[in-house]
Amino acid sequence: MDKRLLFWLVVVLNLTDCVMTTLIIGAGGYEANPVVDMFLVRFGAVGVVFPKLLPIMVLGVLVYTVSEKYPLLTKGLYLVSGVYATLVLYQVGLFLGA
Repeated sequence: MDKRLLFWLVVVLNLTDCVMTTLIIGAGGYEANPVVDMFLVRFGAVGVVFPKLLPIMVLGVLVYTVSEKYPLLTKGLYLVSGVYATLVLYQVGLFLGA
């Protein structure tokens, strides 16, 4: 799979993570990540976006600028996409079970 397509898959999964987190919290759940939780307490639902999207923006810069020089970065995208896919499936299960 092309690294840029893989990166955009990670972006979509990350945005889905943001939406699912907001839905789960609205249904009475909580945020397990203490950094994201701190942003949630301070800024409300909008607080989910910054700490979850910042790492993805950094990853995007790396993918589009230096990934040719560091092929391990592209392999890491497969790991990140798998982690996000697993997380989103878990969140969907939580939300549907709530």
